[in-house]
Amino acid sequence: MNERPDKFADCNAFQFALRELQDVFLAPKTYAILIGIVAVLALSGPFGTQEQLTLPGRLGFWLPIVFAGFAVGYLAGSVVGRWGSQRGYSRLFTYSLAGIASGVSVLPVVLAINLILLGSDITEPVYLLRQLVNCFVIAAVVTLNMAVFSKSDSKAALPAAGSDEPDRLIRRLPLEKRGRIVSMSVNDHYVEVTTTRGMTSLLMRLKDAIDEVDRTDGLQIHRSHWVALKAIRQIKRVNSSVIAITEDGAELPISRTYVPALKELGLLPS
Repeated sequence: MNERPDKFADCNAFQFALRELQDVFLAPKTYAILIGIVAVLALSGPFGTQEQLTLPGRLGFWLPIVFAGFAVGYLAGSVVGRWGSQRGYSRLFTYSLAGIASGVSVLPVVLAINLILLGSDITEPVYLLRQLVNCFVIAAVVTLNMAVFSKSDSKAALPAAGSDEPDRLIRRLPLEKRGRIVSMSVNDHYVEVTTTRGMTSLLMRLKDAIDEVDRTDGLQIHRSHWVALKAIRQIKRVNSSVIAITEDGAELPISRTYVPALKELGLLPS
């Protein structure tokens, strides 16, 4: 029983990383960055490629390494980084783990391409160590370029909520759905997060989703529903039931358990 939440979180971390990677590769700027890095590496010919390959050969060598290496390293770093954050590790330690995971995960990609294109002996220990160091360098360069280049876009896609930082939950959402959070509802094993930009289903528990809404004032009104206080347009009684109507027109039931909290906030007459 106690192990299920951790396994559930790890699974969700991988799904989140896949979704985020998909968003990254849907952005034209991603290709501009990666192609720019390929061009620089091909022209400069680092790690001995200047002597081994012609310019067209270096382009053909670095293109798959940068693109495949970035995808694999991004996934590994994102999953491990989220894993560390979920367990409360310090930011420095979490980033260090994510960086190590990115570098190590890129190694098989580099070895495979070296074997196929250069016929290198990938079993030689010194060669393996040198390639591992190269992988960490490549992973760091690509990741730093992506972080710097996309920083302004990421901030633009996040809503202002009285703070420079958005709710942590927002980072789980696709870029096009990252608006102000309106409500959250349980649907089977998923939480349907409704923002001002649409609805997204996340594979997680409502309790965990509420924990990640740390910048928006809200209230759980039912075992299956949470709503942002600013998004409530009306609270009405229908026979013996109490219903919250949100700004997008949704009608969410309010359990008797949560009625006192609404009364305390002045949202429901006594």
